[in-house]
Parts: sequence; structure tokens; C-alpha cells
Amino acid sequence: MTPTIKPTQLTRVGYTYQDYVCLKLLIEWFHNPEKYHWVSIEGASTEDGLWAIDDVVALDKNGKYTLLQVKFTIDSERNDLKLDFDWLLNHRPAGTSLLQKWSRDVKKYSDAGRIAFAALKTNRIPGDEFEKCLEYGKINIDKIPAEWLEKIIEQIGSYENAKSFFLEFTFDHSQQEIRDLHNHLYNQIVPDHATPEGWYRLLEAVECWATHKNEPSPDGQITLSHIYEILNSGIRESLPQFFEVPPGYSPPTGQFHAGMLQRTKLTGGWVISGLPGMGKSTYLSYLTTQLTIQKIPVIRHHYSISTQDFVDRTNYFNVARSLQHQLQLHYPKLFFARELDGNKLEDWLRTAADYSHSIGINLVLIIDGLDHVSRERKEISQLEHLINRLLPFKDRLCLIFGTQPIRDTDLPSRLIAEIPKNDRWLNLPAMDLSSIKCWLEALSDSNRIALNNYGGDKSGGLVEASEALLMASGGYPLHMTYSLQSLTLLGKTINKYEIGKLPPCPAGDIRLYYDALWSNLSEAARTILLLIACVDFPWPDKKSIGSCFENSLEFLESYSKIQHLVEKRRSGVFPFHSSIMVFLREQQGFKDLYTELLRKAKTWLEKDAPKYWQWGWKWIVEAHLGNTEFLTTGINREWLVDSFCNGYPLQHIEHIFSVAEQISSENKNYPELVRLRLLKIRLINGPEFQIQEYPQFMNCALSWNEEKYGMLWGADNLRTLDDKEISVISSLFREVDDAVCIDCFKEIIRRLEFYAKIGGGSENQKIDLLINAAIDVLCDRKNPSADEILAFLGRITEKIPLYPRVFDRLIETGNWHVILDFSVSKLPSEVVDLFWNYFVLACKIENVSIIERPERSSIASSVFGNIVLALIEPDGPPNPPPVACHS
Repeated sequence: MTPTIKPTQLTRVGYTYQDYVCLKLLIEWFHNPEKYHWVSIEGASTEDGLWAIDDVVALDKNGKYTLLQVKFTIDSERNDLKLDFDWLLNHRPAGTSLLQKWSRDVKKYSDAGRIAFAALKTNRIPGDEFEKCLEYGKINIDKIPAEWLEKIIEQIGSYENAKSFFLEFTFDHSQQEIRDLHNHLYNQIVPDHATPEGWYRLLEAVECWATHKNEPSPDGQITLSHIYEILNSGIRESLPQFFEVPPGYSPPTGQFHAGMLQRTKLTGGWVISGLPGMGKSTYLSYLTTQLTIQKIPVIRHHYSISTQDFVDRTNYFNVARSLQHQLQLHYPKLFFARELDGNKLEDWLRTAADYSHSIGINLVLIIDGLDHVSRERKEISQLEHLINRLLPFKDRLCLIFGTQPIRDTDLPSRLIAEIPKNDRWLNLPAMDLSSIKCWLEALSDSNRIALNNYGGDKSGGLVEASEALLMASGGYPLHMTYSLQSLTLLGKTINKYEIGKLPPCPAGDIRLYYDALWSNLSEAARTILLLIACVDFPWPDKKSIGSCFENSLEFLESYSKIQHLVEKRRSGVFPFHSSIMVFLREQQGFKDLYTELLRKAKTWLEKDAPKYWQWGWKWIVEAHLGNTEFLTTGINREWLVDSFCNGYPLQHIEHIFSVAEQISSENKNYPELVRLRLLKIRLINGPEFQIQEYPQFMNCALSWNEEKYGMLWGADNLRTLDDKEISVISSLFREVDDAVCIDCFKEIIRRLEFYAKIGGGSENQKIDLLINAAIDVLCDRKNPSADEILAFLGRITEKIPLYPRVFDRLIETGNWHVILDFSVSKLPSEVVDLFWNYFVLACKIENVSIIERPERSSIASSVFGNIVLALIEPDGPPNPPPVACHS
């Protein structure tokens, strides 16, 4: 077989082959989750101080290591590139041979009793002499010719050392060639376990892990959670962090949704009540989207949207200003020139409601998450303050409130009195069979779950699974999500038999499900959950939680029993749903073990925690344990400047200030309270008034700081970022994770679609800013697509002025070669001359010969092309008439 790889590209292809060997191990692990604890590529420092130079290292469940060396040759059939003793023993005058390097590692791990498997993975074919010595992949030392054995002993040190090495080491030769290996691995996971996009994300992730120190963070050890996140992350979209409407979502019942749409056309007040995890907030988000599409003005507030949200969402003035800002978007002519002032919320609502009625539409106002207020604050004065200002408008607009069932005393008395429960409170129904089927079909189509298709009958497997879930859960969304999550993490196919084995949801109440689960958990599993619940921060990963437990094997076994209750995001481990935290904090064990668990967390923060966690949480945990000195004395101007320069989230910096202020207030230390507040004002005003271009500052801070948490936090919280900050996050992840770039683009498109739907000429500047941000994201990627850029521009009416920005950004970001991919036939005629100027510029930067390009005749029509061709061919044909330069 004639080799197709260029000889000059051996090094590049060799590293790619190594990535594929690592991928093969990861995919085997994916199919057999019990096989390893972690895998590392390109060297690994292990917990017991051993260091491996091997290309791929894995720690198995028995505490032993798999060590793989990967060697690729460009032409495995060449006689001089065979696997033979000469190749193994060859070395430079002052160097060491491959045999010496490998035997050293194998001996080190073997002497420690920690080796499970050591092997060479290569596409080399053994030579005749070498092959005669092989028995089931291992060398029989007694069959080695005397002249080679003598050299082997000389290099390794003794016959016994050589024999031990060959007994441990496997020569896994004649492996697939690189293209065949790629196709084999691809077919193992696509389409049954991942989409093609998921495959390419996994490829990029392995390349990143191989080329960057301590990636994945914090120690370069790949865990199953990393693979699940890349291939199956979508399963968690069923109850998303920001209450986005997941793909395939359908209202719990068509009748309920039709009734709600009819109510939004009326004035009055209603309360939608639903148990934890019933999908109340998801439905209200869906309702909001549907109303926006119909050009119905709708404004909303949710009292708790994220476990990472440090903004005080209960404070009345924060709520009022948020509602006023939304009114500005819907009614720019009425409110654009007004300043946000929570004391004037009633005036704004009156004006907006009267104007809406004058044009024949109804303003809809949704307030969700009322139950969070009493749970988090223990008093509801701020909620009462808002409700008392909203209820007088129930005869002018449509008021909708959302809450879990809670005591009347935890809700404003006026709400109970003026919106009676007997006819104005609506219980959100459970999902019916049709709604469950739509949801499962979307998950299956995106390969987030594996349905039983019964030999190609997908519809039969879909209906069967839908009916089984309805039977097991009663249509309870959170219980169904936990069920699918549990089966997916175990690698199970979703069918009625597997669903039937899962714990049911007693009486359709997730709290009873938690009770039953809790009673069957081991003490260690309970402690893991309580440890997660006792701190305000997300643990970086499973390993960090495990470091608080002495018995690692017991921890891993216990964690597997509760892993479906949590999710691993880029910035840490989070509860899958807030209801589990509420349940845990109500347990007597939580109260009994709180201080002990906090001390465990404190020890971890002091000894093992990454820099961000030490910065952000050590003082707060100390304060919860009674030592407030670090928090109150540590916050100063220097600390604030350092926090800014490290790129830490502004919301978290402000949260630390708030905790310190609360302590100073409780201790009646008013001078300290004033000092903290003055510093906090600098924090709040700094990005807007003291830094001319905060996104550029943020880019520098996150780029230069080795601690990457700010990047990870930003990627997990795109909804909270400023428009320009989204493109900064996308740029930072350009070489790290293209999935983040895709998420950034989707978030910008979501905002563009929102502003386009609500209309209003005053928002043109906002739309222009978002269009520019989208162009930045599309151009500043590892592999930009000309087709994607053209598709985006095709959605814009006034697109002609945007082409120069696109071409400029491609050049500025080092992606000038993409300009050569643009099809002239897809460009508006007005920009063709401009395009050829940029085309010439890209060719010169890329060192591409214009003379040899098939577009040469077209290039000559541009100013730049004319000049360049004249310089290259001074005696060539006369130039065409001059064309105006647009660049």
C-alpha cells in the first residue's frame, strides 16, 4: 500500500495518532465505566508521587496503572521501519534507547506493585526475527537470538531485569493506520452515543488535554465526567440553569396552555402553583417566549434563577429596576429618556398599561419563584413591598405569579386576600403522554439518550419509553429527568424494563422521592450530599469532594449512588435542582454535622483548593465557623485591585463585600461598614466609569492569569454577561473548546431575536452592537466557516456595510485564509470589488501565488489585484479601467 501521508508531516500525524490511541482508551472506558478512575495523556503525576513519561496513563479501580507508549510510522510496510530489536535498542551516543526508557518506567511501577498493564501501541509490523520471539504479544526471552540478548542485558542491566520487563510489557503491533483508526473510533460513538459535533468536540478536547499543562484542570486527569459532559451534556437541558426552554419542550397539557393564553388577554391576577421540579418556571419561560412571538408585551422577574447568581434578586429596588428596564425595551418612546427609579415603578406600570389598552393589547407581568424569598431570607418584607405595588394594577394588566406550595404565612397576606385560592390559583398539571413523547423524541434525536429502537422501529421504542415514564413518574418532570440521568450515567438503554427498575415517585411528590432515596443511602453517600449542601460554593470536581474522605474506594462507590442528583459544569459541581438542597438542609443530620463538614471544607480550602476557591471562599467559611477577622481585615483596596486583575467574576467580589458588610452590621461596627461600602461603590462603578473599555480589560485579565476560573464561570453564565463580554469569552475559548464559541453565538442570536421581536427604533444601536459581537465570534474561532458567516449576514437586511468588518476581523484574528473560502457567487454584487481587494491581501499574507490562482482574471478587476499583477508582470496585458477602492 502506497503511503498517503507527506514525509514532512510525520511529527504532526504522530501526535494525532497518539490522540487517537488515547481516544480509543477513553471510548472503551465510556462503554465500561468501572474500568478506570482517570486517564491522562502526555505524562502524569500520580497521587502516590510516581511520575510517568508514558504517552497515555490510566489508573484503574484497583489502584493500578495502565502505561501506554505510542509510536507511529509513516509507512508500516517498509522493511527499514519494522518493529525489531535494532529499533528498540538504537540510541544516540549520549542518549538512551526506547527499551531503556520503557523498562525504567515499568520497573518503577512494578516494584511498587502498581502496574496493571504496560504496552507499546504501534502500527509498525514486526520483522521476521522479532515476530518469532512473540507469544501473545509478549517477548519470550528464551527465544531472543544471543547477539540481541547480550545487547539487551547490557542496556537493562541484568538478565533478571530483562526477563521481568518482557513478562510485563506487551508489544501491541500492527495497529490500524491513522485513517482507519479514525473511522473505527468515529463509528463506535456516532450516532449511538454522540452527534458528529460531539465527536469533533471530543477530538478537540483530547488535543487540548495533550498540549496544555494541567488540562483538564486542575491536574490533567481526565475523568468520565469530562467525557459525559462532551458527549451527553444535553441531558441536563431538561431543567436548565436559566430556565431556557429546552428543545422538544411541549406544555404539560395542551388544554392548560390554551387556557393560559386566553387568560393573558384579560386583566386580573392568577397564581400558578407547582411542586418542586414540576416545571413551573420552564413553563412560564415557554409562555413568555410564545407571548413575545405574538408581539404581546410581557415583563417578568424570577426570584432565583441560578445557584451561581450572587446578585440580590430579592431586594425590591433591584426587582423594580429590572422591570423598568424591560418596559424601556417594549415601550422605548415612553420610557427611553427616563432614569430607572424603583420608587416610580407604579407610574411606569400605569403609563405602560394605559398605552397598551389604547392600542388594543394587554401588558402581561410575571413574577416567579415567590417561595424562594421566605426560604432564603426568612422574612418577606421585600416581597410584600413589591406585591403591594403590583396588585392595584390587576384591573389594568394581566398579573401572573408562580410559586411552590408553601404556608400562607410565607406569602404576602394581600396576595392571599386579593387572589383567592378557590378560583384564581392554578395547579400546574403533570406532563401528559404527548408532552413526554415530544421531550423524549428531542433527547433521542440529539443522541442525548439511547432509546430501544427494536430493529429500527424508533416510534415503537419512543412510545414504550414514554408510557413507562408516565407510569413510573406520573408525568413528574424532575423525577423523569433524574431517571434518565441515572440510566444514562450507567450506560443503559432507555426502555420500559430499565425504567421499571428505578425508584418510583410516591404520590407525585419529589420530596417523597428524596425521602425514599435518603433512607436507602449509605452513611458515606449521605455525607457527600450534606458536604455539598453545607457550603455556598460549587466544588471544582468529584476529586476535590473525595479528598475530604479517607476511604477513596468507599467514596467512589457512594458517589455513584448520588451522581444523578448533581451535575458537573465547567465551573464546578452543582445540585441538579435547588429542591435537593432544600431537602438536605432540612435534615437533622445537616444540623448535627454542619460544623464538622465546614471544618472539612476549611481543611480542603487551606491545603488542596485551587487559587480561586482559596481566594473566594476561605474567608467566608472561616466566618461561618466564627472567625470573622480574615474577612473584615482582608478586604482592602489592594485586595480589590488584585481581584479585578485576576479576572474574578464581579458578582462574586460583590458577594464577598456583602458578607463582610452583614457581619459588620451585626457587630455594630459602623466605621468598618462605611469603609467597606466606599470600597464596594468603587467596585460597582469601576467597570462603567473608571475603565474605558471593560471588556478589553477583562480579556487581558483572563488571558494573562494562569487561574482560568473566570473564563469557566463566564462560559457557564453567558446570560449574565454584557454583550461585548460574550465575544471576549468566545475568543478566550478559541483554542480550548469550540462548544463555548457555539454557545456564545447562540446567546447573541437569542438576544438579537428578542430585540427584533419587540421592535422599537431606539434599540437599533443595541442591535448593531450585537451584530458586531456575532461577527467577532464567527471570525475569531479556531476554524471559522465562510458559509456560516454568509448565512448569518443573509439574515440581516442592511448587510452591505458589514462585509468590510467581516474581512477586517478575519485578518485581525489571524484567519485571513478563510477569505479564500468565500464563494463570489454568494456575495452581493456591491461588495465583489471590495472582496477581491481583501482576497489579494489574504493571498499575500498566506504567501499564495496570485498568478496560479484560478481567480486570476477576476482578481485583475480590483485595485489591489491590478497593482500586484502589474508588479509581478510588468510586461503583461494592459490593465483594465481603474476601479474605485472600497477598502
